[in-house]
Amino acid sequence: AIEYSSQETNSDGALIAATTFKGNDGETTVSSDAPVKWTCQRGKYMPPTSGKGADAFTGDFTGCLKECAAGFYGNETDLQSPTCSGQCPLGHHCEEGTADPTPCPPGTRMPALGAASEEACLPCAPGQYQPLAGQEGCIACPAGSFSSAVGSPACEDCPKGGFCEDAGAASRLVWQPCPAGSFN
Repeated sequence: AIEYSSQETNSDGALIAATTFKGNDGETTVSSDAPVKWTCQRGKYMPPTSGKGADAFTGDFTGCLKECAAGFYGNETDLQSPTCSGQCPLGHHCEEGTADPTPCPPGTRMPALGAASEEACLPCAPGQYQPLAGQEGCIACPAGSFSSAVGSPACEDCPKGGFCEDAGAASRLVWQPCPAGSFN
């Protein structure tokens, strides 16, 4: 076990980098009331101090022990809080330990910050579509097309011999036959 303390109040603290702690069997591994800098990989963090007792780091681990919280991402190294680099951006989701936000798939949207899983991505409603990944909104199907399915990445053309006049059609039931003397 390592116990670190420093009397210097303006000290940057000790640096712990690329270290593996083994053979601790649930015992205190690192205990510190003074600042400790950890060299953490992306998607992980370690608080600057571990405290004592229940707050001390225990057991075996390599590098940084804690992963960025779900709904947050850590695209930098050496982070010190569970919120890491910030909330997952619009159109994306971030599971625990995410370094780079994952775009929501085509046919879905994410209009809020902090989505924690792909299941949080909202499917486009009938009459809407989204052909791209990582978007915050869906697009209404243009006139002449429709989308009857939930989560469509594209709209379908209305059948020949008629037209779908309005944008955002959710079924082919809005189809109207061409007037006499005209065609489609």
